Amino acid sequence: MELGNMIFGNSRGEHPVDRAWQDDFCQFLYDCGLDGRGYYDKEDQYQTSRGGFENDVFLVNPYDWDADCTCGFDDMNYEWWEENQHTDGCFSNRIKKYENELKQKGIEWLSKKYITLVDNWAKVNGWEHGWNGCAFHCDCGVHKRYDEWAKNKGHKDNCRLIQPNFWYKPTGFRLNFYKYPLRDAYMNQNITFEELKKIIEHCKESILGNKTL
Repeated sequence: MELGNMIFGNSRGEHPVDRAWQDDFCQFLYDCGLDGRGYYDKEDQYQTSRGGFENDVFLVNPYDWDADCTCGFDDMNYEWWEENQHTDGCFSNRIKKYENELKQKGIEWLSKKYITLVDNWAKVNGWEHGWNGCAFHCDCGVHKRYDEWAKNKGHKDNCRLIQPNFWYKPTGFRLNFYKYPLRDAYMNQNITFEELKKIIEHCKESILGNKTL
């Protein structure tokens, strides 16, 4: 996952999408009367509130630059983490302290020397993978408690933050991308490229004869 998407984006899903599918997907958008980002510029009954397109078979929405949680889960999540901090001795806090010490010594953040030092420190202090994933490692149990708390919770289906960029209604297939199709994209069903092509062909067939396109 791209760092920008991880921090600021809302492209999530169980399965990554092959970027090589991009040209066919964008051509599908053009064939349906949308632009390459998923915008449908005709103000009619098919235009979504985000400027995309929706009919009985499928929905396409452009990337939502202003997506925020509208169901309350983000507030609940924030409150939980405020009340359940990592312990002082947790790997998560110890590595932050170590990295602050490196910065105070004038070692440039993300320089080769910086990464090497953090990599070695992490391995010595209980994280065998070193640099990779060290920023998210926890050994105080708070992540396990969070997983238990978050079980059966999450954003509601109508929450703006998790609305799909593409939704094929007959099977429930959903796809999300970061900024534009199909950058750092994810899908909820692990389909093949051939299956995707059949889906988009059905979507195109569903609008044949629609004189507004």
